[in-house]
Amino acid sequence: PQFFLSEVQILSYKEEGFLILRNVLPPHLMSRLSSGSSDLTATPCLHCAMTYYDTPPFFHSYDNVCQRPELIHHNFHEVLYGSTLAHISSQLMDNRPIRVLRTNTLGIRAGQTIPHRWHADHGVFPGQRKCGDGLVVWMPIGNTSYADANGLVVLKKSHKIHEEMIDNGIWFENQGSVHGQRLHLKFYKSLVKTHEKEEPTLNPGDVILFDRCTVHSASGVNSRNIGRNSWQIRFFADPQKVERDLYKKAAEKYMMKNVTDLKKSDPSKAYSILKKMGAQPGDCDDQGSFTLLNHTEANISTEESIEQVAQYFALISQEYPPLNIDLLPQDVKYKINGPVDPNDLPPQ
Repeated sequence: PQFFLSEVQILSYKEEGFLILRNVLPPHLMSRLSSGSSDLTATPCLHCAMTYYDTPPFFHSYDNVCQRPELIHHNFHEVLYGSTLAHISSQLMDNRPIRVLRTNTLGIRAGQTIPHRWHADHGVFPGQRKCGDGLVVWMPIGNTSYADANGLVVLKKSHKIHEEMIDNGIWFENQGSVHGQRLHLKFYKSLVKTHEKEEPTLNPGDVILFDRCTVHSASGVNSRNIGRNSWQIRFFADPQKVERDLYKKAAEKYMMKNVTDLKKSDPSKAYSILKKMGAQPGDCDDQGSFTLLNHTEANISTEESIEQVAQYFALISQEYPPLNIDLLPQDVKYKINGPVDPNDLPPQ
């Protein structure tokens, strides 16, 4: 099926990084989506359960998540391949042939709030050299999506500054490490101060399409105390070359920087630099610190993170009774209370 966009709509999308279309999906297709979504909620299946192991951690905030529901439910398959969404998406990517990367349904119960998690989807798409050749189609299912009820929010023109990060190499340098990804999340969050928000109200049948590099988030507010169900589809322009040397170049640049620092540094700091050069993904840095990704993605403060960790360990400490020496085996009590045998001491 075809749906022709105007030149003004296409130009607006390329300038703003998103496009909102009203009533693009007819009622009979929305009814099919609503029915399919209810089926997935009422009938848990292994296919959807596996989504939790193949999606970002912030997806775990949702009650119902299913990746590629069109593979197991005909209603989603019918809407994906029987609607105008593919034709619309192709026009926004210069009328190139397109493919489906993946789709996800996301549902949350009434009364719950999805926290702010500003991010861009660029990293999950093939072809990392530029923006503009991949996009996300997002739509509510069943009920209207409101900004004050966990609705989707995008930052206008944020895709442009993201493309600058790609062009100057910063994105590639940071993407390969946990610390770098944390810097990305902080950067995305900072854009709220410089970029205007678009907080649309979307009725069933409406869709918002946004560039793979457009920064977005749930609103972080649910003053209406209502649930939210949505479906997102990722399309990308075909063909795309997967440039496997990009991260290799970034890694080589990082290694050269450390070698240079090692040559110029105080000899007393050599160990910390060598440790950094030999670190594997997930290793702590030379400061002995570590990053909790779910805390970073939830944008909680350092104080809140400390409190949550303290509460967790407090709960663990209450799982078992305090150590009572009288209850230990006799040989253990003898070792504790008896005389020290010099032969048991480790060599000095």
